[in-house]
Amino acid sequence: MGVSFLSVDFDFFVWNGLESKDEMMDSVSQETGEVVSIPSVYYFDWGHSESWSPSLQSILWESRYGALLSAGVDPVKVCDAHLEKGTVSVDEFVNILSNRFNLTGLHNFFFADSHTHGYSALRESFYGVPIEVVHFDAHADLGYSTDAINKEKDKGVLDCGSWLYHSIDVGMVSKATIVYPDWRELNEFKDSDGNWSPPSHIKDLESSGVVSFHSWSDWLETPAQAHEIDTVFACRSSAWTPPWLDTQAERIFNLLSGISNACLDCDNSYPSIGGYDACEPRVFNAPKTGPGKKVA
Repeated sequence: MGVSFLSVDFDFFVWNGLESKDEMMDSVSQETGEVVSIPSVYYFDWGHSESWSPSLQSILWESRYGALLSAGVDPVKVCDAHLEKGTVSVDEFVNILSNRFNLTGLHNFFFADSHTHGYSALRESFYGVPIEVVHFDAHADLGYSTDAINKEKDKGVLDCGSWLYHSIDVGMVSKATIVYPDWRELNEFKDSDGNWSPPSHIKDLESSGVVSFHSWSDWLETPAQAHEIDTVFACRSSAWTPPWLDTQAERIFNLLSGISNACLDCDNSYPSIGGYDACEPRVFNAPKTGPGKKVA
């Protein structure tokens, strides 16, 4: 058996200054008009929750857009793909996947707004034989607390941050390869001293060889696997990705489409999560200027 399931989160392509390995970003000083380097956390300290309503998220994204404008930063360019910042374009990504796997368009394609539905897509693809998954995401989706994971198991629940762990735990997944974008690298579970220190339930999976972690560039150095891909799942993750890049999310859905395609947000047999439909771009009214700042 080999890899047969690919999982792709659109946040893989969206540079986020708070989570990036690069702690500084260029900004235009409001006092002098000069380009200055500032800690990126000042403009990317973005909270995220799929429990927030679309109306609240719309207000938040407009505020974030305006804050970037006020700093003299182009919100589209700063979040978009730039090779020098460690982001890969959607088109290049799909081209590489097509070359590294036997991705011929004869696969089943599921998509949704929330990555929670990755569990549903796996369930649709599971026929009693555990599946090997490659997961492209800015987050591992294996849970962040062993206590929280155990509570979820007791309650029989999961979310977008733990669906992959539970897919492994119930026996649907035999092996998961986590691939982070280069702008993120393996920073998700590093401690304050820079040491790799995931919670114990992830250490157990890693030590047993069930999960492995790579940056995009490191993964590209591993041998290509010419396996037939049965299923691809992709999500937009609207709570984490700005609406001004929704056309790119739509593009990756189109590029990854297969012989059968299903939006799990449109299927009433699946739970509605987060209030968005991945088939539809979000309504977004981009501010013309940032707060208290006129932008030429």
